[in-house]
Amino acid sequence: MSIYVVPVFHHGGRFVTRADGSVRYVDGRIKRYPSMDIDFVNWKDLEELGKEIGYLKFKDMFWHEPTVI
Repeated sequence: MSIYVVPVFHHGGRFVTRADGSVRYVDGRIKRYPSMDIDFVNWKDLEELGKEIGYLKFKDMFWHEPTVI
């Protein structure tokens, strides 16, 4: 069984926590890419996606697992 993920780049802004505890991304842009089979996602591919939106180098990338609180 394949598991697919959707790469989403939040760039140029910041995450803020609201009074109710929810998190919102503000003052930036969000770029969503087509889903990818997680077995084939690697750092190099994610770097290439980042280059498409103008980033040449990366220090960190973070993974969000929506099923974990």
